[in-house]
Amino acid sequence: MKIYKGQKSSMGPNSVAVVFPDHSRPNYLLPHIVRHSPDSFNWGYGGSGPADLALSILTDFAGRDFAELHYQKFKNDFIAPAGIELMITDSMIEEWSHGAIKEVLKKD
Repeated sequence: MKIYKGQKSSMGPNSVAVVFPDHSRPNYLLPHIVRHSPDSFNWGYGGSGPADLALSILTDFAGRDFAELHYQKFKNDFIAPAGIELMITDSMIEEWSHGAIKEVLKKD
């Protein structure tokens, strides 16, 4: 199990730690895939920092191909509405991804 966690800081760039609650692996900082925001991740609105965070989380979770297709919707559904603290579990993403895939299949 993975949890993507972050807390906004007025002291500098926001980062997101990937936490493994079962302690099977050490926690690590999510790598920032720079597409829209060269500065840092962000959340709580629909801008460039949140877009990069969505892309980075989905890439870590399911790979770059899936992330490229779905990160803007993921941003709107999870990242933009987040408050000061961000917490997204892999099971939340898994459940959400089933709906995202069904939506893409309907369009084809």
